[in-house]
Amino acid sequence: MKNIVSILLFIFITNQTFAQFENRTVLENSFIGITAITSGDINNDGFADIIISQKYNYDKISYYLNQGDGTFASQQTIMSNINDPQTVAVADFNNDGWLDIVSASFTLANVVDPLYIFMNNSTNNFNAIIIDNHTNTFNKIFKIKTADVDNDNDIDIVAVSDAQLNIYYNDGNGNFSKTIVDPGITLEYYDLTLSDIDNDNFIDVIVGATKTIVYKNTNGVFNYDNIRTNSIINAGLVFLVEMNDFDNDGDNDLLISGNNLSDLRWYENNGNGMFSLSQIFQTNITQCRSAISRDFDHDGDIDIFTTFPQTGKVVWYENLNTNFGSENIIYTGTIPRTEQVYADDFTNNGKYDIVWSQELSIHINNTSLNISESNILNNFEIYPNPSFESFNIKTKFSGEISIYDVLGSLIYSNINIIKGINKIEINLQPNMYLIVFKNEFSVTKTKLLIK
Repeated sequence: MKNIVSILLFIFITNQTFAQFENRTVLENSFIGITAITSGDINNDGFADIIISQKYNYDKISYYLNQGDGTFASQQTIMSNINDPQTVAVADFNNDGWLDIVSASFTLANVVDPLYIFMNNSTNNFNAIIIDNHTNTFNKIFKIKTADVDNDNDIDIVAVSDAQLNIYYNDGNGNFSKTIVDPGITLEYYDLTLSDIDNDNFIDVIVGATKTIVYKNTNGVFNYDNIRTNSIINAGLVFLVEMNDFDNDGDNDLLISGNNLSDLRWYENNGNGMFSLSQIFQTNITQCRSAISRDFDHDGDIDIFTTFPQTGKVVWYENLNTNFGSENIIYTGTIPRTEQVYADDFTNNGKYDIVWSQELSIHINNTSLNISESNILNNFEIYPNPSFESFNIKTKFSGEISIYDVLGSLIYSNINIIKGINKIEINLQPNMYLIVFKNEFSVTKTKLLIK
């Protein structure tokens, strides 16, 4: 109940100046080869921890526990000798209230490379479960995202290899059935992102390849969408795809980058998943492979944080009324290893901090929050309430919900919420519950649900 009380008091009303990041704190400088960074509260203490994958001679999945003050404990290894893992993601796959971790080994040799889930047993120990094996080099997984793609209230896995898109459907208990999506077009895949691009409450898949590809989700089934794909006019290899609402019109737009393009550009979504080029705001860059979009300066619009490996630059771009300004250099890292980025609210103060490698470093965000936060908090509705079976959540912001009983015990966690109307179908006994919504700006809102 202590956590719930803290959430209820978590409203900041201050004046905004401009985004600032403190000097970096190096979490680890003794190794290289970080291939992915993500975060999640894996020990349920209310603070986001850092999880990474590493390749080369390190070959491991590991985590850093958040101490609650912007500092982190030493690295803890979940699995070593995992053969060049390229990706890592977190989600509660078996609905036990604890975040699990998913990754995959990836080698060019003709050996078995498994897709692993590391089930969290609630004591910071993880049990490795193999849910798929790959021997064909072109089908070995190097990018993973997680989301409830079939709207059955459990978290599924979306993964791409060099030439294949795989959907792993979860039965709610951490058991998965695999579907290989008909590609519709023969290209090499490099990156993917998940977003409901046409506001039908189903999450679609957008892949960075020799061009940007759209796979439309229709009631949990994915198909290549030629019309929407061809609306994204670009030429060259697309190594980066990221989606967010860059123009604040209620739908998610598209950010891409690639070697042949050598630029960063974003495409406006018309609300139905059709895209048109809006702005090219950075040119003469190569191998920009990682970016994350958040409201870093709390002015109500979405900014971008990324790195440029060939120059070592760690930069963010401020969104200036739907157009991005010039680069703001945060740091200059090691060339050409400064590649991976991530962001989360690691100090629970409502501000996104940034993490990057190499070296593995964090900058705490000390921006003041904007009074417009109240608008974010008010755009969250639950109905019908009281409810008898399912209930709906309506919001203008994406995020996730957790459900607690009135004694403060966690019942469900990390249920993905998208912009618009979300139908929640979960088994709750007649009682009163607290629904805690954490939106994409890391702002939380708690409401009472009566069943």
